Amino acid sequence: MLARKFKDPDLLWLLYLIIDSPEMEFPQKGIPIGSLTSQLFANLYLDRLDHYIKDVLEVKAYLRYMDDFIIFANDKSELHLLHAKIKAFLGNDLRLEMKEKETIISPVMEGVPFLGFRVFPKLIRLKHGNKKRILQKMKSKSKDFELGKLDENKYCQSLMSRTEHLKIGNTHRLRKDIFFKMFFRASGRQ
Repeated sequence: MLARKFKDPDLLWLLYLIIDSPEMEFPQKGIPIGSLTSQLFANLYLDRLDHYIKDVLEVKAYLRYMDDFIIFANDKSELHLLHAKIKAFLGNDLRLEMKEKETIISPVMEGVPFLGFRVFPKLIRLKHGNKKRILQKMKSKSKDFELGKLDENKYCQSLMSRTEHLKIGNTHRLRKDIFFKMFFRASGRQ
């Protein structure tokens, strides 16, 4: 797949070197997860899945981010049929397995977990555990900045990264509260 996409022999050598480097947990399978190229490789490799789902199965409501994807349909029987077809395609064509315990087929009114959020019709909520982790991380970064362990540029980048992530969901009030508290703490007001 890479050779079809890229023609530069030096680039291909480097990409193959990354692919062939041993993964400690599963030395015979996969690529190093920490590598920045793993995201590129996931998108490139799963492009065939995207085309299968959209073009062959003609699914209208499909969204994928790396190896997580979500499909919406009007009834459970349609979802079960799609699940079986996608599972077979992944196994036969891409030699991948679906994580069955991660597969959820349920009414969207209950909310569907996806990328740290819970997706409802017309509403996207941040999952409680993720909210707690983000708040702890922001507090830790603020403390490091106040103690001089983190420069202003890195501090701002960290805050912006988390703020942009929070924007995915309906988190306006949460973001407002975070920055209101940070302003008062930074200014010494209570």
